[in-house]
Amino acid sequence: MIFSKIKIGKFALKNRVVVSPMCQYSTKDGSPSKWHYNHLLKLITSGTSMLMLESTAVNKVGKITHSDLCFCKKKQKKKFKNLISFLKLHENNIPICLQISHAGRKGSSYIPWEKSQGSLAN
Repeated sequence: MIFSKIKIGKFALKNRVVVSPMCQYSTKDGSPSKWHYNHLLKLITSGTSMLMLESTAVNKVGKITHSDLCFCKKKQKKKFKNLISFLKLHENNIPICLQISHAGRKGSSYIPWEKSQGSLAN
């Protein structure tokens, strides 16, 4: 059953294997980094039928951590576009989706392995 086709909305998926969104805490100023290129290239060429990009904040204050992806500056949007273009060069037949997040006023904390406590938001 996992390898059977399925239609979800406008997407006709070749199987039922979907890469779930993850929090990688590996950005450069909220933009995708080399880590994202390498990590997502492996995932998009793995045989999955859909790739969900990691949790991405819609504004700086709403980031879960300071190292999360963010989609609020022109520079970040351009870097996202470059990442998507890169991924589509390697696999153009699967949808690439994005999980949108907003952590609220208690967001923008440190990433777990850098500091164990303390939100910087007021």
